[in-house]
Amino acid sequence: MRFTHLLVLFLLLVLAIGLSFPLVTQLTTHVPGTDTWAFDEYTFLWSMWYFKFSLIDQISSPLHTDLIFFPLGLDLILYTYNLLGTVLALPLQLVAGVPLASNLINLLATVLSGYGTFLLVRYLLRRGISGVDQPASHQGRDWTFTRDGAALIAGLVFAFASNRAIYLSLGHYNIYHTQWVPFFVLYLIKTLDRARRHDAIMAGLFGGLALLTDMLYGVLLAAIALPLVLFALFRRGSRADPTGPSTRQLLVGVIGIAAVAALVSAVLLVPTVGEGLSGDYALEGWGDAQKLSSDLAGLVTPTDLHPLWGGDWTAELRAVEAGEGRFSDINTLFLGYATLALATIGALAGRRKTLPWVILALLSALFALGPLLQIHGESLFHLDGLDTTVPLPFIITHYLPFIKGYRAPNRFSIPLMLALAVLAGYGVSWIVGRLLSLSSGRGGSRLLLPEIEGSSGRRLLAVAMVLLAGAAIVFEHLAWPMPVTDSRIPAVYQELAGSEGNGTIMQLPMGWRNGFRVFGSEDTRVQWYQSDHKRPIISGNAVRNPPFKFEYFERQPLLQAIAGLEMYQQPDEITDQRARQSADDLVALWNVDYLVVNPPVPGRYPYADTWQAARDYALDVLPVDPEPLWQADGVQVFRVRQPLVPFPFGLDFGTADTSAYRGVGWSADEQDISGATGVWAMGREADLYLPLRLVETRPLRLVLRVQPFSYPDAAPQSLNVRFNGVDLGTRAVTPGWQELAFDVPAEAAVDGLNSLNFSFIESAQPADVLQGQGMIGSSGVQSPVDIEINSGGTAQDIAFITVSDPEGVEQDASSGRRGYNLSVIDPDSGELLAVRGFDTWANEFEAETMADFIEEIEEGVIVVAAVRDDGSRFLTDRAVAALADLGSQVDLRQTPGYGHGLVGVKGASPGSAAEAIGPDGAYLRVAADRRPLSVAFDWLRLEDPR
Repeated sequence: MRFTHLLVLFLLLVLAIGLSFPLVTQLTTHVPGTDTWAFDEYTFLWSMWYFKFSLIDQISSPLHTDLIFFPLGLDLILYTYNLLGTVLALPLQLVAGVPLASNLINLLATVLSGYGTFLLVRYLLRRGISGVDQPASHQGRDWTFTRDGAALIAGLVFAFASNRAIYLSLGHYNIYHTQWVPFFVLYLIKTLDRARRHDAIMAGLFGGLALLTDMLYGVLLAAIALPLVLFALFRRGSRADPTGPSTRQLLVGVIGIAAVAALVSAVLLVPTVGEGLSGDYALEGWGDAQKLSSDLAGLVTPTDLHPLWGGDWTAELRAVEAGEGRFSDINTLFLGYATLALATIGALAGRRKTLPWVILALLSALFALGPLLQIHGESLFHLDGLDTTVPLPFIITHYLPFIKGYRAPNRFSIPLMLALAVLAGYGVSWIVGRLLSLSSGRGGSRLLLPEIEGSSGRRLLAVAMVLLAGAAIVFEHLAWPMPVTDSRIPAVYQELAGSEGNGTIMQLPMGWRNGFRVFGSEDTRVQWYQSDHKRPIISGNAVRNPPFKFEYFERQPLLQAIAGLEMYQQPDEITDQRARQSADDLVALWNVDYLVVNPPVPGRYPYADTWQAARDYALDVLPVDPEPLWQADGVQVFRVRQPLVPFPFGLDFGTADTSAYRGVGWSADEQDISGATGVWAMGREADLYLPLRLVETRPLRLVLRVQPFSYPDAAPQSLNVRFNGVDLGTRAVTPGWQELAFDVPAEAAVDGLNSLNFSFIESAQPADVLQGQGMIGSSGVQSPVDIEINSGGTAQDIAFITVSDPEGVEQDASSGRRGYNLSVIDPDSGELLAVRGFDTWANEFEAETMADFIEEIEEGVIVVAAVRDDGSRFLTDRAVAALADLGSQVDLRQTPGYGHGLVGVKGASPGSAAEAIGPDGAYLRVAADRRPLSVAFDWLRLEDPR
């Protein structure tokens, strides 16, 4: 028994190593990945390094970093960390370095994925299947071979399936680490079979380990567990298994599994849930869900990594980027012909035993296909003049809390391939069992194999069958040679590591990236190179981040210009001028010591085309030495000449662009806040960044001119200041402008960038505490939603109406027709009741129909109007009167072709509506101020306390 397990592990290890060529010959210098793709592999290398650096070198939390997205920093709670793999690799990293540790952990993931599936199917086959039941003891050896051979084939299917090879080659190591899934399923089934506490604890343990690999595994584990649990409950309810656990025992076991999984993963699960509830990580629309879906034709199309059936891997990736690939994305999921054949035989032979696995396979396949069916990259189908799409079940995930962030449907390939592996195991078991004449003769199967005379001949044929099945599965899923990238760090970064100071590095390519968005041309390798120099960089890969983490950088003209050049966009004259004007201030603020220009990777666009233009512009605009300080292997390092920072140092909010100094928690500059220019702090906290050049540490004084947001019966306001984490105290902020002074001890200030944190005890939305917010003209009615209108008239040929609820969720409320477009809104709930369009350019009937529509609206209801093209041509007296009953005083017949926007109330007097009209179109906005205002800042000074 023990020998069998060791043999299986050895076989899996040999295959894992052999199929990793050429990586097996470069374990310390290269990692799986593709040069012309996203370099996601270096996200995981950086994560491994940063985990060790923060935990051991800095003795700080590995779930936050100030080294990327500088000066904002980044919470790594929703980062693609592969936390468990990082922890397991830590001892190896300390001894052998990050690349080797990562490669060995990846190999282990394959071995354990196969071994876990082997154990799972071995357990499922303990009683045989229909037509091949466990025989008497004298036939035990044949049965053991049947069971173990089938389990081994299942392990090969799951471990070496092409979907895992694709994820590895794209650098998606977290998705490649599937090893805990079959162990979780094994102990879940044992719990459902016998309701033992030990089994539930083990299932919860492995579920927790999967969650620590990536929290999104929670969705996949739930998808696997659901049909298995429901099937067990059904069997119990139908008394098909009267000797099994009771319904109560089953439910207690499942709850116990969830509780243990939550406990094991709590270190990551708790902050993840907290971030999901409180953080602003919302994604617009569907993200890349449609693009990251499996293609129906792709399920039976070998991947481009196959040495015989595939294509040019790099060329196909490039075609996908250009929108010219065979499918909308790289083909991630190929089911395999032999795999499908064996799984089909298993499904038919296993009958009710395999039913939950058949259901799991079908559901997983449907979800992997994404929100809309795609065939050869097309999701819009033309049926005899009718254009239509085919919606699929994945759509429902878009409307579920937390789960709606799961925007990669093709990852349902993991439960799909596990289900197929189990079914293939059943199929091999049936075939081998028939070959060995292990049929009980009861029930049999409609699939028949001829009897073979002689036990030795049958056994030889059975062994050949297992070997052939294994070879066929490995061959059809073959991804060889494995794409690899060079993880060696250029030598000049070692020079940076040995240089004095700890200032920031600005690098080209300069790009910011998360899972669904890129600003500039991002290359995650430069983040990995940080493991050598350990200095902050202003760019980076966030994976998941609140929108502000991008907006801060996107609003800087200097970064707009350089990032735009990297993306083929020449900066306009105004952006160029502002970039040059702000360059010195930004270099001083961010304490930039060096500009590093990395060479392009051939074929990696757009940087391969644009790097020279971006480099020349950066050297022209930034205050750098004209010649490189160091250069080697195409990498150039330029010393930045630090501009002088004046002292005393001051910021005058509202009069100049101070956005680079303002972190999270601020509104926009305003020209008049109670007679002064300034900016509002929003919410309970706001961050500010200040540059200082200190030859020696000394005490400072911080002086602020501020005023609180005041309104009737407002609670008292106070302001607390922390300077680089040092508490400077709390001051009351009374109504009206006032100056507050804080003493900054010598040990608080640093030479370089200094971080200030302001906290407040109160904040309020003007919409909640001030009258007149969102008022509709002089109607006396306050709109419960924000309304924005763009009426183009004949000048622009548009009619947009946008309605936004208090949470900022926008809704298109225009039919977009020529003529008048009307939207009806409930004055209490803000619900959009109706959207209609009336082509008053076409004929009088449309105008009269509009009059009928308005007359039927109840009194007090809000009505919005926007005109597209010439809406006056066939207006009638009755139609104009109906508009007047909404509070309008405009008769568009007097100004043909004008744009007209209206927000009115049914039954209001003429002239009481909010209204706009103009020959070049009309713009109108009715909105309440829903900013959570706390304290307004006029100016700030850092000065000598004497």
